[in-house]
Amino acid sequence: MIGGLDLPTLDVRAHGLGSRLFPRSELEAMAGAPHLVALACDLERRGRLLEPIDSPPTAAAIESAVRHVAARQLRILSAWAGPGGALDVFYADADRRSLRALIRGALQAAPSGTRLAGLL
Repeated sequence: MIGGLDLPTLDVRAHGLGSRLFPRSELEAMAGAPHLVALACDLERRGRLLEPIDSPPTAAAIESAVRHVAARQLRILSAWAGPGGALDVFYADADRRSLRALIRGALQAAPSGTRLAGLL
């Protein structure tokens, strides 16, 4: 055991939380949404959001709402893991990906808001 739950139990719970994330089929269906209103309605209908999106929905509002859901799942997993190092590899990989995205964005001269928007 590292910190909170023992690793096999944490793994099972992480897989359970993972089942609440968007499977490929849902992502593909969302990509085919004809407009933002349809996408926001679909997300709400599927029960994928913590709170409704203001009307009229914007891409930024939808992204923020989905990020809030992902952040909530990470907070739950972190609480289960406890203060130990069970999630250190995950966080290190997330940091590596974030740094790569920041560098790519800087090289492409993307605005700072755009570079930061997709980071964990």
